[in-house]
Amino acid sequence: MDPDLMRAYGRATAVIAEALIPVVLALLLGTYLDGRFQTEVLFTFVLALGAAIFGIHRLIRGLGRIFETDDPPPPRHPPQRDRPPGAGVHLRLFSGR
Repeated sequence: MDPDLMRAYGRATAVIAEALIPVVLALLLGTYLDGRFQTEVLFTFVLALGAAIFGIHRLIRGLGRIFETDDPPPPRHPPQRDRPPGAGVHLRLFSGR
């Protein structure tokens, strides 16, 4: 198989694992804490919500790393034409009476 393809699969697997492992651990820990403190689903909900937010953040950052390129970013503004100083500036400080 192509080494670049295998490298891409490895990166994708790592990104998915970084997103899912915190959620699974939060669910396990939350279930344990809810049983320990008799709180129904309080800890499970709070920890799973926090882990889901963290996982989505890691997923977005990981996908950004996978799809980033070495190309320079496009210019923010189109290049300006050569103009003489003051051309195109119409500033009227005083009324011309």
